[in-house]
Amino acid sequence: LSDNNFTGEIPSTLDNLTNVTWLSLGGNDFDADVPSHMIKDKKEAQECLASLRKAKIEKLKAERQELEAERESLKVKIQLEAESESLKAGNEALKAEIEVLRATLRG
Repeated sequence: LSDNNFTGEIPSTLDNLTNVTWLSLGGNDFDADVPSHMIKDKKEAQECLASLRKAKIEKLKAERQELEAERESLKVKIQLEAESESLKAGNEALKAEIEVLRATLRG
């Protein structure tokens, strides 16, 4: 069941799989740790939990990088929009000044 991007709680129905000797749950995003009653070997349990936590940490790191990239992109867009508005206002002021100068020349 590894690497399926499952989310939520680990299904309690897995308890019914009495003939399963190994179950890999890494590469998913379960909300809780593996219930202790599902694990027979303590060392195996520690390795399993470490694997699940590592996968979750890696997923969170990747998500953080995406969010930081989006934040930077939005900052650039905001800056460009502000510069554009400033240039538009400057252009309007220049147009008005030119009209005054033209009127003075005609006048």
